[in-house]
Amino acid sequence: MSKNLALSRRMMVSALLISILGNRILDGSEDSLVAAGTLAGIWIVFSVTLGRGIEFFFPLYAGILKKYSPTKTLIFEDGCEAFLSLLISILAFIYPENQYALFIAYMVIQSFLYPISDIASEFYSSTLAQKNAEEAYKFNASLESGLSLIGFIIAAPLGAFLAVYPVWVILIINTVVSLVSAITRMRSYVIEPVGAILEVDDSEFSMLGERSSVKKFLHDIFASGVASPVINLLLNVAGVMSGQLLLIWIAISAQMIPSQAMAITICVFGIAASIGPIASLQLAKKISIPSILQYTSLATIVMYILMVLIIANAPTGNIRFVACLMIVFICALLSRARLTALTTYRQIQFKGSQYSRIMSWSFTFSAIGSILGVNIAYALDILKNPIPSLIVVIALWVVIACVLAKPVNRDTLSTSDA
Repeated sequence: MSKNLALSRRMMVSALLISILGNRILDGSEDSLVAAGTLAGIWIVFSVTLGRGIEFFFPLYAGILKKYSPTKTLIFEDGCEAFLSLLISILAFIYPENQYALFIAYMVIQSFLYPISDIASEFYSSTLAQKNAEEAYKFNASLESGLSLIGFIIAAPLGAFLAVYPVWVILIINTVVSLVSAITRMRSYVIEPVGAILEVDDSEFSMLGERSSVKKFLHDIFASGVASPVINLLLNVAGVMSGQLLLIWIAISAQMIPSQAMAITICVFGIAASIGPIASLQLAKKISIPSILQYTSLATIVMYILMVLIIANAPTGNIRFVACLMIVFICALLSRARLTALTTYRQIQFKGSQYSRIMSWSFTFSAIGSILGVNIAYALDILKNPIPSLIVVIALWVVIACVLAKPVNRDTLSTSDA
């Protein structure tokens, strides 16, 4: 294993986490401003809808970005973010009466930059997977764990605290963070240069020199096994239906101040989400990635069945609250472990245009799944009685588990072989 490759990977993880720190501080400030009534609640609805809507264009982003070095792309994205933050902060300082309108404008523009970072990070990890599968797994595990830790436990609360200060202060912090991230990525590129994921890709063309057929495209989208974008759709429907709205119901059901119960619930979820990717990395040293996917899916089914039984039979109050939190902890851990394994599987198994196609459409189908999930859960009145939603979630997980149980090519799926 190249020491330069390992050092470059660690620096890239650090840069990504530094960059995310700035983004999550902004998100935390945004939520706090809405809670304080400074920004209208409809802004959150618009912001989430815009973010999910942009994910439908991920294949277009990927088609452009696959031609460039992912490290250079990330440096470019950091530079754009630093420039915009600095510009808006100056305007907010000069025109304080318009600072919140400027803040909203920045957040809207930033929504169109986020896909660049997401896709370039995927491409970077994919290049690692082709060089060394274990390094790719370590990258994904470190990144997912760090994102959960920073997002839920550090940055969002910090952002909420900073919301009491003028907008230009928050944006200046983001400017500094973006510049530090860019410098760290430059250093990573010097240590181990990473080229474009697609420079010359024979899989893009048939033997006659024609573009790949529609049949091949549809196969990648619907029938490419456990990494299929359709599986991502099902995962996100199930995940959203057992996600934020369910956590809110659990907090409401506790015999304590709702805000305190919600804080405890989010903290439990965040800790588990931080542990899951590291647990996945350790498991990958002992068993294959397909086995991780299968076992975590079966365990998830068992956990949700247990939650239904607890909700239906356990006495209301803090006993049920604690029991549900224990299940939330386990399910969050399983979810992040599975996500890390699935991401690494996709990066190891597919290359070039096929990888770009499957990865980018997975984001799009995930957005569709999230929209479906939140609407189905709301229609089933999850905030009053989560059992109907959980029954649908269990049924979805049975389907997912059946797909994940299908045999796959295991030649390149164990990091212990790297």
